[in-house]
Amino acid sequence: MKSIRESERISLTECKKVLNKNGNHYTDNEIIEIRNWLYFISEISLTSFEERENRQEDK
Repeated sequence: MKSIRESERISLTECKKVLNKNGNHYTDNEIIEIRNWLYFISEISLTSFEERENRQEDK
């Protein structure tokens, strides 16, 4: 699984804007954990999709 470098990720500031809407308040550490989790889930999804596509091409 290819990991996305920190410099390529959505900034903490941008994440704050999205996550702290509607009166929510997350700490910087919570936002970083949420962002990391979302990137982790997206990497798993992308890997799964690519593997499925490769299996289809092999048939």
